[in-house]
Amino acid sequence: MKYLPTSDADRSEMLASIGVTSVDQLFEAIPAAVRQDPNLPPPLSEIEVRRLLEPTETEGKAGLDAFIHAMREIARETQEDPQIDVNARHTTPMKRVEVTAARKLILRWRP
Repeated sequence: MKYLPTSDADRSEMLASIGVTSVDQLFEAIPAAVRQDPNLPPPLSEIEVRRLLEPTETEGKAGLDAFIHAMREIARETQEDPQIDVNARHTTPMKRVEVTAARKLILRWRP
């Protein structure tokens, strides 16, 4: 489905149908403290979003359910202890490469 942007006339008509004259009026009911800049990442094109979602297309339901469970646990832990992410390890320890395995590397593609 293609995105069709609205024209200024369309936007004005939609706003008038709900009784406001500007988009800013829609947000006036939200307290200013809550309305702060959400610090969102930059927008993505449709192609970039598809690239982000493609890896999940091959994932089974059990794998996605496990991922969702893990994300919910992280959210719960962060709410219970906001310092948990500050105290968490932010680097992965590097181990020495096993010499025997390194000698058996195949660096050429074979059909």
